[in-house]
Amino acid sequence: MLRAKLSVVGGDIGVNQVTLDLPAILGRGTETSLPLGNTLVSRRHCELFERDGVLWVRDLGSLNGTFVGSQRIEEQVLASGDLLTVGTITFRSLEENQDSDGSSAGGLSTATQSNSEGDTARCDASAQNVGSEEDVLVFDEKQNEPHEKTTLGLS
Repeated sequence: MLRAKLSVVGGDIGVNQVTLDLPAILGRGTETSLPLGNTLVSRRHCELFERDGVLWVRDLGSLNGTFVGSQRIEEQVLASGDLLTVGTITFRSLEENQDSDGSSAGGLSTATQSNSEGDTARCDASAQNVGSEEDVLVFDEKQNEPHEKTTLGLS
């Protein structure tokens, strides 16, 4: 049976990595497989499931959407290394033999960006290949929505 292994690369859920039996529901509700205490997360936000031996993610009609990379999705394959964003929590999908940082050679990079009003946004992203670029979404918690897509040069 396929299991979903996710590393937390943005936000805080109290652990760095989770392994879930499939199918698994992510959301704010206490009856979910992975409860996420975040106001931008719907009670039943998205579902991780197996189809033909492949990991998939399906949005369950959430208000703020489910994102793979920088794309809002309804249903999509979640490949190893993909970034999954639910509310302000970003996970990296891992294979069972990968380390919690997404690779054996990569690391954790942090980008901080400030706007003209002095608001600061911070984004953590795990790099699978040092020196690669990652597309990430930066969420504005005041407006409860993603407000920009940024490409980070990770090194």
